[in-house]
Amino acid sequence: MELKAARETGLFSCRVEIGEFFAVEKHQEWVLLREATAGELSQMAANEGKDASSAFMKLLPTLIKESSFTVEGKPATPGEVADIIMAKGTLYSYVITEWQAALPLPQRKSTKSGK
Repeated sequence: MELKAARETGLFSCRVEIGEFFAVEKHQEWVLLREATAGELSQMAANEGKDASSAFMKLLPTLIKESSFTVEGKPATPGEVADIIMAKGTLYSYVITEWQAALPLPQRKSTKSGK
């Protein structure tokens, strides 16, 4: 595979349907998020236990590839969409949870309780 093609297609994307947070059908409003790069994950891991949520807030606009949101009929910018998501605590939590659950991460066995 050509490296250019690998860079363009190598990142996983996740569509999170969020219409229910705006009193419409779930599928009517959505945001498409890409997976984080290794550098971005490292940045989030560095904040683990401190303020990982704050690190995700900073990254959110860069993770948004597309959305159903518009401003005067034109696609909203990732920053504008991130602002809407972060303005609602339950929506923000839902988006993070759905994004994390959809990522194709390997499952690790817990070392707690001997499992």
